[in-house]
Amino acid sequence: GNEESGEVVNRRVSGVPAGGRMLIPTARQVDDYIRTMPKGVSKTSQEMGADLAKSAGADVTCPMCTGIFVRISSEAAHEEMTAGKESVTPFWRIIPPKATVRKKLTFGEAIVDEMRKAEGLAV
Repeated sequence: GNEESGEVVNRRVSGVPAGGRMLIPTARQVDDYIRTMPKGVSKTSQEMGADLAKSAGADVTCPMCTGIFVRISSEAAHEEMTAGKESVTPFWRIIPPKATVRKKLTFGEAIVDEMRKAEGLAV
């Protein structure tokens, strides 16, 4: 099989020139990345996308897929928290104060701020 990651774009997309490589991440890749973020560290989806692209040998990671998977991962982790699970994907580390995904979360923004404050992150 093809060992290279990413799709070759045939036109300029998300800042990638034609012929560049765009990683289309999986939900698992996004969730795994968030799970490896250490306590007290916050990143943006854009920073995560850059890291994922670099590790996959791509020029960029699809920002739309990344945003969708951050939301799915966050909402799944929140459901687990509500059910009493203690160890969940630390979604609050990938959702900084100005992240657009905040307004789309089914559970609202207050829990994000509460969890960020508990780790000493900006709210």
